[in-house]
Amino acid sequence: MAEVKDTSPELTAEARKSVAELKTKVGSLLIECTTAGAEIGVDGKLVGLAPLANSVRVTPGNHQVTARYSTGALAMKDVNVRAGTVETVVLRPRAVVEPVAVTPPPAPAIDMEARPAKSAHPAEADEGWWLGRKWTWVAAGSTVVITGAAAFFGAQMQSRFDSLHSSCGSASQSTVACSMSDIDSVTTLKNTANILWALAGAAAVTTGILFFVEGRPVILAPLAGQSTGLLASVRY
Repeated sequence: MAEVKDTSPELTAEARKSVAELKTKVGSLLIECTTAGAEIGVDGKLVGLAPLANSVRVTPGNHQVTARYSTGALAMKDVNVRAGTVETVVLRPRAVVEPVAVTPPPAPAIDMEARPAKSAHPAEADEGWWLGRKWTWVAAGSTVVITGAAAFFGAQMQSRFDSLHSSCGSASQSTVACSMSDIDSVTTLKNTANILWALAGAAAVTTGILFFVEGRPVILAPLAGQSTGLLASVRY
């Protein structure tokens, strides 16, 4: 018994109406490729080989269209499709150039025994740590020398004073007073010792200042302006 098909005008009109409504809800891609035989893909799915005879129906939104050829040529484009529209995409596959890895030349070997490690401070690396504060050591040495000299003259003054005190001073039984030259010699020794003690104190203060200042960057910040430059503050 043969199947009876319903070809009534009402059914045909309903089908055409459904197709028309469907077309308004989807979009189309008209894909053109300059390389015949390339594999055309939409969102990672193969849709045919170039050239495509018909457009490709897609949902509205962003889509990625690709074309791959057997030689490795590749083309890729992103396209936004709106409902009820036809977007044309032209692909021109090009050969993919692989990046060439460049191997850097090997670094020269360093003989750690032949070349001593450099210090973080240039002065210490070139001259030794102790020469980096050479003025500090000069001031310290001067302090020691001047202190020794002051102690020597002080001891000479005390010895001379004790000698005169017992020979011609109040502690002696002699009625002859000490001569003026003897008294002047004691006074000279006393004054010399006092001057040396003052110089030793100044040298000690200078040594302390140099210990904290020498070897560090010093910035002079003028306080009286660039025109005079008389007053400045030191920051280290």
